[in-house]
Amino acid sequence: MALLAQAMAYHDLGYNLIPLAAGGKTPVGGWRFWQKRPQSAAWVERTFTAHSGNVGVLGGVTSTPGGRLYPYYLDFDDKGAYGELAPECPATRRYETFRGGHVWLFAHAPVRTHAYKRHGFEVRGVGAYVMGPPSVHPSGLRYKFTDELVPVAVADEPRRRSLYPVPAPHLVPHPELLRPIRLGLPRLAPRLSDATVVEDGELQGSKRALG
Repeated sequence: MALLAQAMAYHDLGYNLIPLAAGGKTPVGGWRFWQKRPQSAAWVERTFTAHSGNVGVLGGVTSTPGGRLYPYYLDFDDKGAYGELAPECPATRRYETFRGGHVWLFAHAPVRTHAYKRHGFEVRGVGAYVMGPPSVHPSGLRYKFTDELVPVAVADEPRRRSLYPVPAPHLVPHPELLRPIRLGLPRLAPRLSDATVVEDGELQGSKRALG
């Protein structure tokens, strides 16, 4: 029941969801369909009523028809990077993971999934998902928001083109759009100016949950 309640809360906030295997990150069934289409409350309720596994929360798509905010996540793959860089982000929902932590954000346009390998994290947007609370990591760690009452922050520059908007139907934008400062995180931006961006070939392999 706790999982269903959380799934419905996610849907109300504009998130598309996918069921994940119990104690793991593997999707139960296909999920490509939901990368571009909003989900109905009835589908979420039907899917998660009998589901006893984990929940995946998609980036780059909203469950709100006509919605203008698109979720993306900063996925830190080590605790040092999470401890150092997460405080540079605005107040928003976040939680510790087995290897580091997740920071949840919104943008006014779909955000491209790409990795800042040198800095120890990945931006997970279009074509990606993260394992959300109250999921249980294979290690046994149950994910829990640090403060679930904090709203998810909007971090982009809506008066300009947002970071990595996706020119449909392609996932890879024109190089001129690859300007990390448009992430809307001014304190973090200088650290990202020389970061390594995932190439197109790697992007296809990044469609999985990390952390």
